[in-house]
Amino acid sequence: MTARQNLNVLITGGSGPSGIAVARALREAGFNVFTVGSDSARIAAAAAAAGGGVTALTCDLASLPEVRELRGTLLETAGRIDGVIHLVGGWRGAKGITDQSDEDWAFLERNAITTLRNVTRVFYD
Repeated sequence: MTARQNLNVLITGGSGPSGIAVARALREAGFNVFTVGSDSARIAAAAAAAGGGVTALTCDLASLPEVRELRGTLLETAGRIDGVIHLVGGWRGAKGITDQSDEDWAFLERNAITTLRNVTRVFYD
């Protein structure tokens, strides 16, 4: 048994290719891996693609109450979370900030900034 087998890691934004690759690498290295996404079917498929032993969870990370509930679930299930890898985000919109629409900015604010803020606030300790 290695020390890694006792470490629990949460991957946010785990549905995409980066999330799958990181989950797979961490699991193969011996970590206990929990991966979260906002779409239950997509995150389940991503966890399966990452390989056995990756636990899929669903949460809207832009919702502070849902992130708090996620933490509670993880504490009940795993006892603790030792690390968070935040992969939520992306780019939508224009070629640059000067021609970006307000709708595109709102999307980015919600999906990149708000999710990071909520996850950091809730999992900080």
